[in-house]
Amino acid sequence: MKLKFNKPIISLIIVWFLIILGVCLRSYQADRYPVDNNDDGLHYTWAGISLIKNPLKPSTHSIFDVGNKALKWRSQYMDYIPRMRFGLKIVEPWQDHPPLGALIIGLPAYLLGFRQFELVPQLIVRYPAILASILTMYFTYLISKDLFNKKVARLALIFMATTPYFVIAHRQSFLENFLTPLFLIAFYDTLKYLKTNQKVDLIKVMIFSFFCGWIKVVGFAVPFMMAVWLWVKSKKKEAVRLGLIGITSILAYLGYAMMVSKEVFFQSLTNQGVRGAFASSFLNGLTVIEFYGNFRDGWYVLGFIMALVLLMSKKSKAFSWFFSAWLIVIFLTSGRLANSPWYRYPLIPFMSMALGFYAEKYLRKNS
Repeated sequence: MKLKFNKPIISLIIVWFLIILGVCLRSYQADRYPVDNNDDGLHYTWAGISLIKNPLKPSTHSIFDVGNKALKWRSQYMDYIPRMRFGLKIVEPWQDHPPLGALIIGLPAYLLGFRQFELVPQLIVRYPAILASILTMYFTYLISKDLFNKKVARLALIFMATTPYFVIAHRQSFLENFLTPLFLIAFYDTLKYLKTNQKVDLIKVMIFSFFCGWIKVVGFAVPFMMAVWLWVKSKKKEAVRLGLIGITSILAYLGYAMMVSKEVFFQSLTNQGVRGAFASSFLNGLTVIEFYGNFRDGWYVLGFIMALVLLMSKKSKAFSWFFSAWLIVIFLTSGRLANSPWYRYPLIPFMSMALGFYAEKYLRKNS
């Protein structure tokens, strides 16, 4: 009996082979690199475990300690020797970020028997991000196929799966790595709804858009991004609904924050007062290629340049709008001293798409 493989099956095998390759690369020595600033994932794990125990009493390390009324314990080990410095500032309740991302990160550790403030192995801390990258890779492929064609989509997936910077970025349990797949799913279902006009697709857009802000505050911009795009596409009723979903999500989060602690929440807003549109921080965040340490990857640079070229070429208005929207969000929230590389992680799918688009164009001309 001979096995027959038609083109759709072969295509599916190729796609999942590339995704598995990407997962293997992201998993390889994931607990050993990057070693610098790798404790944020552990802090989110602690927060997630405390949320499972009591959703109204999240507790973990906070970077804010001056005048912080939620501070309950502090250790400043060898503060006078910078390279030996290790400080923990435990707060309860913790309201530095919305709870959903921390809950996702902490769940595997909790299921494996770890409890709050235990030292959780980095591999366990980072595996939720690696699993989330499966969705990021898969929906980058689907969106690329929808916006361009299947060849571009495969090439975009190759770049997404193997580019060194993208690989290392996706093994870190930072909140952006959980926000990005939710955004991509909402993005894809928006494109799908505009083609099929099926209500189920619009409902999925609403659901995933609603929860983006519960991962990280910048995610509250996602439903409004979708609303603007639907308005441009003459889907004004749907656009208004998405706008209302965004407002509802914000109000629901405010209600939750008030239940946890009104005083601590408003203090957290004050601590975040350094946020704002600062051009130097914005440019630094996009052009300095690092993980709080030297890491030079020319493919990242090329991907960002190609994304800007694709944006200006207007080959895909959807690509141009959502890439521009994320640049605006990063600019408005960059802050005076922002040097955190994870702010740009939602741009990685767009860089991969742009690399795939121009690689396909080059190969076609030089076949």
